[in-house]
Amino acid sequence: MKAHEQAKAYGLKNLKQITEYTGKKPATLRRWHREEFRLFKAVCLGVVAIIDSEVDTNLAPWPDFNGHPLHVGDTIIHPDGERGVIFLSPGSCEDADKWLVHYVGGGNPSRLCLQVGFDGRAVKVE
Repeated sequence: MKAHEQAKAYGLKNLKQITEYTGKKPATLRRWHREEFRLFKAVCLGVVAIIDSEVDTNLAPWPDFNGHPLHVGDTIIHPDGERGVIFLSPGSCEDADKWLVHYVGGGNPSRLCLQVGFDGRAVKVE
């Protein structure tokens, strides 16, 4: 496997992405891949970790019904006027189980993905 293929296998786009974070030339990265593979692997995985840490973890994986981004703490409203606040459920792994809505009137939290789809039609309150 070539260096750029190995980088993609670790979840990176290409060697240029590693260069942007490390300042090392692609030729250096290719040499590390050939001669110091453990170093190459550590650098790749380090860049992946940095990129992952830069992702907005408060951004919901689904937009509201009108296509606007949603975040933890946002309030959504349905066409019938029912309002709820978006929150993350600790300990859940799947997005559908993790992203929930607590409604002002009480009751059990509901999955966000069901609220912003065609049936729920909820939109963010500005």
